[in-house]
Amino acid sequence: MAKLHTQVDEARDHGEEVTVQWYGNPKRLRVLSAVCLWHRSGWPPLPIRWVLVADPKGKLPTQAFLSTDLTMTPARIVELFVWRWSLEVTCEETPRHLAVETPCQWSDLAIARTTPVLLALFSLACLMVYQWRERWDTLARSTAWYFKPQATFSDCLALVRRTLWAEDNYSDSTSEPDQGDRIKILPNTVGLNSRIAPDSRARFLLPLRESTMPEMPSDRSLLTHFSTLEDPRCAIKQRHRLNDMIAIAITGVLCGADGWVQIAEFGRAKQAWLERFLELPNGIPAHDTFGRVFSLIDPQVFETCFRDWVATLREILPGEVIAIDGKTLRRSHDRGKGLGALHLVSAWAADNRLVLGQIATEAKSNEITAIPKLLDLLLIQGCIVTIDAMGCQTKIAAQIIDQGADYVLALKGNQSTLATEVEEAFIDADAREYVGLDSQFLETVEQGHGRRETRRYRTLGDLSGVSRSAGWTALNMIGMVESEREIHGVTSRETRYYIANTGNDVSVFARAVRAHWGVENELHWSLDVAFNEDASRVRDPDARENLAVMRRVALTRLKHDDTKLGIQSKRLKAAWNEAYLEKLLFEAPKSTAQSSTSKSSNIRKT
Repeated sequence: MAKLHTQVDEARDHGEEVTVQWYGNPKRLRVLSAVCLWHRSGWPPLPIRWVLVADPKGKLPTQAFLSTDLTMTPARIVELFVWRWSLEVTCEETPRHLAVETPCQWSDLAIARTTPVLLALFSLACLMVYQWRERWDTLARSTAWYFKPQATFSDCLALVRRTLWAEDNYSDSTSEPDQGDRIKILPNTVGLNSRIAPDSRARFLLPLRESTMPEMPSDRSLLTHFSTLEDPRCAIKQRHRLNDMIAIAITGVLCGADGWVQIAEFGRAKQAWLERFLELPNGIPAHDTFGRVFSLIDPQVFETCFRDWVATLREILPGEVIAIDGKTLRRSHDRGKGLGALHLVSAWAADNRLVLGQIATEAKSNEITAIPKLLDLLLIQGCIVTIDAMGCQTKIAAQIIDQGADYVLALKGNQSTLATEVEEAFIDADAREYVGLDSQFLETVEQGHGRRETRRYRTLGDLSGVSRSAGWTALNMIGMVESEREIHGVTSRETRYYIANTGNDVSVFARAVRAHWGVENELHWSLDVAFNEDASRVRDPDARENLAVMRRVALTRLKHDDTKLGIQSKRLKAAWNEAYLEKLLFEAPKSTAQSSTSKSSNIRKT
């Protein structure tokens, strides 16, 4: 068989023009095809048809397809490949749309358990959309920059969601004592063979109560602090009030909307309810309008409103750990415009369980310049600030001291000389068995669910062997953490080093190190799993940052609600239960301040 790359120019210049069905639309391609023998070592020659496909405009690279079915035409071979791609996209995107796959569900057993549920949910959503087929004409949601002739599964799921949003179907336990919150479904109204009149709307969920007007918002309520924003639009273009749009957007994110299209659909589904609180002179804005307006709002001003609201929730706690860490929104990039993914540096108050503020940067490497700006915005006096190795800088340590706080900074290769000296100091002290040294030791053990984690904390107040310590403001202790993790018989070990000015108190050191992981476990993980933040494709520089602020607004409010549900379930309940939603929006959140001490089952200190 001849090498196909020798035929590429021939396919582009002299190939036959054919028309294939490309996602429901005819597509013109130039193809060159022939039948030949494929010679494989150790196997008899195999007759195949090869097809080279070239773009007549020359914008796309030429692709080759091989088929062992010699009776198929070149156009048919290309169409079959397009169908295969549709199947792959469906199988890849459906788990994300249905929120079935999360980081804790990647084991073989979890996949085996969730796959039947996933297929059932996929089938149920498709059947429900088929019942509502009178709405197919408006099912495919296109944008100005992306025309979609046929609906995708995400469109089907959006129709199901906005229909459920429009129903007041969640029972409120306050109106039915001792019954608990639950969904009520009318029997025998949804069946696989049920028929619905063309002009009817499939109402299969029973409305349970009529919401009442809430009390006047307090100064700690959610929407009050965003009402002072100035409208960045020209007066003649203000068909929709800015306060209305912000209220709809924040409420939509609370109720499960993750982008502008879903926010607009939520607004349409809940328009009657929203009109009780908002003016809505021209109805609900289109999703393009939401995207355009939030791209005009200054993210720093929007972030200031968020910080002002958080300040009303925060309880000042001496010694509270403020963990600073960065997170990249992985799919927020726009390579066509040379725009990198958004990177946010956030400050997390461990005991209050609050995001105190955030600063946007273009890359993780810019955290060094972003952290001082973030610290300037925060009240940290009397707190302990923890930062990973990227923020282990002399100027940052000095700024923390100047603002009246203490620091615990992770130490890695970016401070290579200091890291080597600290490591050697512990090696030397261990060889001397810490006899006669200013040292403290603490061991914690946590176990459960087939996992056992042992952490050994060691501090040294004697810095005579660390010559580089003189360049660090108020540095008076170095620390080491040895972590040993055993999961189903497999053991892994890790050693980390730190510098701090908290004094040689191993309990304070251990609490700070453990509390720092709250920014990962309670903030970043929740944003990815409950809000699909990593999957967000909002790419306008200002709009994506403002949407990220609204996610943190929603997460903060949901974490400060005492309902015994996970964040995802609370978002769904807010969409279903208007009384619960009004509570989130108009009532002052309750304090959730808690001790960040270790929850270890066994602690040994020497």
